[in-house]
Amino acid sequence: KESKSKLDFNNIVNVYKNNIDIRNAICEKYQLNCYNLLFFIDTIKKENYKDIEKEKNLFDISNFEETLLKNKFNSLSPNSNKFLANEIYRIISIN
Repeated sequence: KESKSKLDFNNIVNVYKNNIDIRNAICEKYQLNCYNLLFFIDTIKKENYKDIEKEKNLFDISNFEETLLKNKFNSLSPNSNKFLANEIYRIISIN
């Protein structure tokens, strides 16, 4: 079961990488400023995306564990969502 789960997750990573490549090619062709943002609460899953993080226009915004407030369902609070929106805006404004 565990190896199948890992295999499935690797397939998801590959599909995601292909989609990012396609999106970046479209952005480049039409001279659009595109931003790809990753956010992980689960640091173990984040490790599988290390290679993708090096891709063009990809920003990781998951280094705010102590700042983000989660509810009992492990979802982000409204204040955390506002914090992330401000962080995304900051990244886009700088770049």
